[in-house]
Amino acid sequence: MLAEELEISDWRISYGRSELEYEIDGDYAHVQAINAEPKGCGIGTLLCQKFEDIAKSEGCKVIEVPVSLTSEALCFWRAMGYELRNKSDQRKMKRIIETDMMPRDDPQGVIVMQKRLAG
Repeated sequence: MLAEELEISDWRISYGRSELEYEIDGDYAHVQAINAEPKGCGIGTLLCQKFEDIAKSEGCKVIEVPVSLTSEALCFWRAMGYELRNKSDQRKMKRIIETDMMPRDDPQGVIVMQKRLAG
């Protein structure tokens, strides 16, 4: 898989059937959705790295992503260097990773993670 095979528009990065949709808003960049198939092959990582490059080139200081409350999603974004925006979600994240169970008391089903970009 080569980065040159990525298709890039003003709001989407795609590779085959996999894609990352995003929005740039001033100092912030937001992941709107990501779908990387098959999992575990580095496609999601490639999409995210390209998005981070785009965000940096646009002068963004922070990337935010709504993360599904699954062990797989939380571990992926942590491995990519993202941290919880609200430190109060730390216990929830730890419980999900340890048990792979989404808490019943969370109506949204997501937590926001962020990454500060180096200037």
